[in-house]
Amino acid sequence: MSNSNTPKKGTPKGSKSTTPKGKKESWLWNDSEDEFVLSSDNDCLIKTEQSCVENLTLVDEAGDDIPEYAISNELRDDVVFLSADTMGKAGFCLGDLVYISASPNISAAAIVWPKVQARLGTIIPSNNMKPLFKESGTSVSVTKLESKKQVCHPKTVYARVFRSVKAAPITLSEEKYLCKYLQRMFTGKYLVDKQVHKTIFGGRRVQVTFHCTESSLEEELEQLSLSDTKRIYRVGPETTFIITNLSRKIHRKEDKLCIEEKYFSDSLVKKVNDEIINYLSNWDEVLMPPPKGFILYGQSGVGKTEILKLISCRLLDEFKCVWVNNVDEYKVAIVNRGPSLILIDNFENFCSKDTEKTFLRDFIEAIDNAPKTQFFICATNRLDLVDERLRTNGRLEVEIEVPIPGTQERGRILAQLAQKLPLDNVRIRELAGRLHGFVASDIISLMKKATAHVFRTRSAIDNELLMKLAKQIVPSAMKTMAVSVKPVKWRDIGGGERMKRSLVQLVEWPLKYAAEMKKLKIDPPRGVLLYGPPGCSKTMIAKALATESSLKFLTIKGAELISKYVGDSEKAIRNVFQKARQSAPAILFFDEIDAVAVTRGEQNSVVTDRMITTLLTELDGITDDADNNPVILVAATNRPHMIDSALLRPGRIDRFEYVSLPNKDTRRDIFKKILPSSFENEDLDILADRTSGYSGAEIVSIKQEAALVAMERMIKGDVGATVTVEDIEGVLERLKPRTKQCDLDLFRDFATAHGQTISDEHYFIAVYCI
Repeated sequence: MSNSNTPKKGTPKGSKSTTPKGKKESWLWNDSEDEFVLSSDNDCLIKTEQSCVENLTLVDEAGDDIPEYAISNELRDDVVFLSADTMGKAGFCLGDLVYISASPNISAAAIVWPKVQARLGTIIPSNNMKPLFKESGTSVSVTKLESKKQVCHPKTVYARVFRSVKAAPITLSEEKYLCKYLQRMFTGKYLVDKQVHKTIFGGRRVQVTFHCTESSLEEELEQLSLSDTKRIYRVGPETTFIITNLSRKIHRKEDKLCIEEKYFSDSLVKKVNDEIINYLSNWDEVLMPPPKGFILYGQSGVGKTEILKLISCRLLDEFKCVWVNNVDEYKVAIVNRGPSLILIDNFENFCSKDTEKTFLRDFIEAIDNAPKTQFFICATNRLDLVDERLRTNGRLEVEIEVPIPGTQERGRILAQLAQKLPLDNVRIRELAGRLHGFVASDIISLMKKATAHVFRTRSAIDNELLMKLAKQIVPSAMKTMAVSVKPVKWRDIGGGERMKRSLVQLVEWPLKYAAEMKKLKIDPPRGVLLYGPPGCSKTMIAKALATESSLKFLTIKGAELISKYVGDSEKAIRNVFQKARQSAPAILFFDEIDAVAVTRGEQNSVVTDRMITTLLTELDGITDDADNNPVILVAATNRPHMIDSALLRPGRIDRFEYVSLPNKDTRRDIFKKILPSSFENEDLDILADRTSGYSGAEIVSIKQEAALVAMERMIKGDVGATVTVEDIEGVLERLKPRTKQCDLDLFRDFATAHGQTISDEHYFIAVYCI
């Protein structure tokens, strides 16, 4: 603004409102008249809520000059410029104090000021504030302070200083000068809690995070929460700056707020609102009697307790919410005859301890005789422990599953919790996409580990460190199935280039090239069968597949699913695939699949046939959400001819890969890796020739037996004893190949029946290492 920097007639400072009572006032910049004019809600085009504008686009431009008398010198550097239309439509006035927030760890306080040439929906920070933002195009939200009471005057501001790992630590004597520097720089300015300031001090780059509230650093580890509280603080001459570390305590009291709905999936929020909150809010207007009981179920740590809190907050005006933690509290709660909502968390504890069924009997009687103004909401992670008599019409009849957070929900949780940490170029979206199977409690555990690392090293956190810490946490969705997999790379496995390409197409292509496959209308393959003689590294191949694709690896053996109790085997199969779907995208490795998938009707029991039917049904079910959450089935067997033909059709198991015995070159490589370096190349060639027909596991066993012979000599006094060719030759006289020619013929017949040809080129050999 050339002349527009000077307040004119009609600006908020000197004008009186003529807006009718009940309408919100906002000031609009009138370009034609070169002045501010007053407007009402009807003129506003921008959708705002509680004086907040979201999704403003950051633009790297120069702001207008501000008259010296308009803003004090301390605040002239903390200004953001908006277009006059944006200010007017959002209800902002000239010089308003606003709260700025962008990516997870960017927040600040600023003065809002109009700019003539600014476009609608853009925000231009002053030069002093530009370092806070990473780049142009960042989405920024601006919230206006509605009351001066929201501005606090802290007596103490605690500052945590983080430096580069390569920079020298800040000494205690330097901390004193740093406090004076911060005092001089920020007196008269506004700060927000956890605001970040980057500067150069003592010849090294440092990052300072401010804490203007009262809390202890130890308590912060225990109180990581998804609740968001915004405060603005005005630093005065009496404010003291203190550099904090683990040994210095800060005391803070945080209000316990209800978690926001955005941390749950949209489908879950809609279901809770439609079937519980909105229904109970208008229960007296419903023609049919509303359900008396509701039950939330899902994996431990997904947020069932937080949903109960959300429901109680939303229904607090209509009902008296009573939390029940034990049977005694329950007996007191049901006596209440007014409009009440009885909330029972960990409902499985009541059911599992009720050995004499006294609680079940009392609960059924209470819910049947409860007045029409009394409702029950329970939460459990063991729905199978809830008696069927409770899950009937008129009791706990509405069941809502709380699913494991998806990538979008994990990203929102990470973004909120990451505000507590100094991050160095952390890509939240990428990190959320790699935390497969993590629930909210797992993500909080990850952030606690990251917080402890920050306090210990006083350094910022990057993506690599967070992924390293994430590997130390077993996702709750996989604790009963996931296994610790030693990293195996494709380069650790020799030969089989055709098979490697086939497996890459199976796993990596649907994740990396989903759009291209959808364009070509290609349904990605969902299963592969690895078959071949025992000891030929079928399990190792599955591990390499999981390592290279960075997917979670779930493993189950077919024999583990067989139970002597009727119905338990089918239930075990359903649980396996339910876990896999919850942990998707993931690889489900089904070892010894022939134990549960033998051909039906051939001297099998009725139980075995039911298991096969259940398995086929579940295999069809893993493709329900295959585009977004694929579950890759990798099955292994050394008896492929015994598997039921219905399992081998396209859509269930699409690929068949033969894992053969190692050839001469690979046997030589195996010996080279497992034997001492004293063995010459000629010796390795001789051993490779002698071990024709041996599997990889048998070759490793030969080395182990030879090492025991050498150890026997060492015990008898030969200190320099080591494995020799003679030792291995002696073992070979005793240990013969265990793979029969008839078994190899069966594999060839199976391959021929399914359109494959087994030849020397198709040999797939694993390089074993100890």
